[in-house]
Amino acid sequence: MKKFLMVVVATTVVFIGCKKEEVNLVNEVNTLSYSIGGMSYGNLHNEILSRAIQDFREENFLEDSCYMNYIADLITKSAEGFLPDSVYDVFKEKSKIYNYWSYTPCLYEICFNFEGGIMKYFEEMHALNLIDDFEFSTFHELFSIAQENFNGNITNEQVITYFRELKVEMDGQGYEETSTTGRLLGIVLEISLSSCEFWEQNPDLQYAYPCYALPAVVATDAIGAAAGGGIEVIRTYRQHGEVNWSDVGWSALEGGVGASLGGASPAGKAIINGAGNLISKGVSAIRSLL
Repeated sequence: MKKFLMVVVATTVVFIGCKKEEVNLVNEVNTLSYSIGGMSYGNLHNEILSRAIQDFREENFLEDSCYMNYIADLITKSAEGFLPDSVYDVFKEKSKIYNYWSYTPCLYEICFNFEGGIMKYFEEMHALNLIDDFEFSTFHELFSIAQENFNGNITNEQVITYFRELKVEMDGQGYEETSTTGRLLGIVLEISLSSCEFWEQNPDLQYAYPCYALPAVVATDAIGAAAGGGIEVIRTYRQHGEVNWSDVGWSALEGGVGASLGGASPAGKAIINGAGNLISKGVSAIRSLL
């Protein structure tokens, strides 16, 4: 995988119904079997996103005095029936933060510019041994690839190839259910791989945001999940001295769904048209967490 990335960067080739039940979070990182209520985070991402896109109504969005309130309500209502009652309220609360990531420039501002960029939080996690060397280097690669994808130097097909090769490489790391590291990357990779499947199956939804290389949705979904989960790792550790991995999973899911919705037409186009000062509001929302 490292060799693959070096070639890409050096040449800049245009390449790269679930029954409610109590929470039963499974963390078998080596098989990426993250699930809750019988559904993996990746499947939840795709189901919630599909519902949100189907239920989106531009007239409701434009009439709402706060665009992001509508997006937050849309995401949480789309999750009804999939999530156990015991975690639905947590999911609903987090949607008020990560709904801002449906505006792609806001997500990229937070990831690459906000107070030095999101990688500083991954550096902190690494120093605290909350993620290991493999995770840290992989997240660094991931955010670099997202920038290249967004700028038009790496295609979605390349990004999909990267994630599938990364899954093989991660399976070889020997993570187990009792491992103290590997969890964050496992959650993010599960969501990212499912996102790849979603966009491959729904190519007509990919052209919402006018970035340099349309569509740049796959990497955007991944960094949405990575940034959401990463921020939650730091937040819970700073507040409680330990990581709440269930909250991390929900934040990664919210971040991925929010980022995905911003890439899906017609929702993404409506968000662009009504954007206003969403970047500053989104940054303020994240700052309030930390």
